[in-house]
Amino acid sequence: MKTSSRRLKSEEYRNTAALLRLFGGDVRGGRRLTPDRSRRLIAERDRLLADCLAAGARFHEGNKAKIYSGRLSPGCVACARGTWLCLYLEKRCNRRCFFCPKEKTLSGRVPFENMALTRLDVSGDLETFIRELRYADVSFSGGEPFLEFERLLSYVKRARTALGKTGHVWVYTNGDFVTASRLRRLTAAGLDEIRINLSARGYDTAPVRLAKRHIRRVTVEIPAVPEHLDRVRALLPELAALGVDHLNLHELKVTPYNEQRLARGGYSFARGQKACSVVESELTALRLLKESLEKKIRLSVNFCSQCYRERFQQRAYQRVLAEWFVRKAPHRGFSVVRETGLLRRVYFENGAERARSPKSGGVLRREGEKCYVRPESLDAPALKARTVFLEYSVCRPTDDPRESAATLEVSGRTFFHVKRVGLRSVPLRRWEERRLFKKMFLGSRSPGEILNGSSFGGKNERRRAALARAMEKMRSAFDGLETLPRGLPVKYA
Repeated sequence: MKTSSRRLKSEEYRNTAALLRLFGGDVRGGRRLTPDRSRRLIAERDRLLADCLAAGARFHEGNKAKIYSGRLSPGCVACARGTWLCLYLEKRCNRRCFFCPKEKTLSGRVPFENMALTRLDVSGDLETFIRELRYADVSFSGGEPFLEFERLLSYVKRARTALGKTGHVWVYTNGDFVTASRLRRLTAAGLDEIRINLSARGYDTAPVRLAKRHIRRVTVEIPAVPEHLDRVRALLPELAALGVDHLNLHELKVTPYNEQRLARGGYSFARGQKACSVVESELTALRLLKESLEKKIRLSVNFCSQCYRERFQQRAYQRVLAEWFVRKAPHRGFSVVRETGLLRRVYFENGAERARSPKSGGVLRREGEKCYVRPESLDAPALKARTVFLEYSVCRPTDDPRESAATLEVSGRTFFHVKRVGLRSVPLRRWEERRLFKKMFLGSRSPGEILNGSSFGGKNERRRAALARAMEKMRSAFDGLETLPRGLPVKYA
């Protein structure tokens, strides 16, 4: 039976209220993290990291928030690049795992994309959506997507048609509804990889054995549950013997839906940028990675930390929308997509004056009291006496066409609208600050080249030291806006 819109709105309101409470500081459960306990846990985490690196693990592209051994799945590489679409085909699930961060009992068969709940009314929309937003890879999740297998099969076929031969297509499942016939049909439709959550079925490897006969790449993807450490440790050699291509370990995430169940486990909750995670889960994942390396088990193990997911998966989703928005919106040169997935624009305030762009010679982009200039004009002499603002915004879908600045159409009908939402404006009042910002974030110079440049640090040690402090201050001010932190938290809080 379909859930009424009134019920969905009521549930959305309750979830929002719970999120505000949870992330506003009132975490009702979880073991208390005193400063001393936090230091001890961080020291233990750092020892495990050092042991894993010494045994052969490495960080993906130098990002200390993602450590792994062997090789990463192409799907994980796509996640790191920010080129993939995750489509949730089904909200329901036949399992009730205590750690699951989302309610899986709601009915509702309309698939939605990532966190934006972008509705794809018919499977034909998917091809246009993939091509328009230039996704290079596609995954299917839920709930349990095998509950609607024929629909899953149709979407896999359409994803493969849209991507051609180059993209990577994979599906997540608990394995309960995997059969040889279904796996053969998915392979024929263009599926490249299946990811099976064995923790949902007591670590029974039967679906893995079956999948290895029919699917090109088989991954076991499980949360790192602390009390399951010994069970998974004993399972590692069996997974390697079965020919499992990858073992992905997720850090347990705390949400309003699972908070009380996780609290009953006596876990310690650590607050991240946007979510809480279980400290003991992170340590469990690192212990398993260390075990596989020190015992030379031929199995690629990847630790997907909560901080990595909330930074880089969110960045990927935001960046794809922002890049599409810039392609569709007018005055493209005034909006620049940053690695964070945010849009950056440069403006000064002067509602009455008519001005011209200092470098391009074109008329400034005017919106009310704001005069926007192109980023390369940031340190232009004509702006030397002004305060210049760096405006950061995020692109989000909206159901209200009055809010939209760009629209995607499918078969002559409106598909979805995208709006730009302002997040923060940072003033740069001094011309020297703007010059340094341009060198650090607009140019291609490395920090060492900036320090050694004759117009900045040069060989004068005092000037170099002062410049180094200024660069660190600016890097800190724009962390999360221009760049993303590339490491695990330095402390648990």
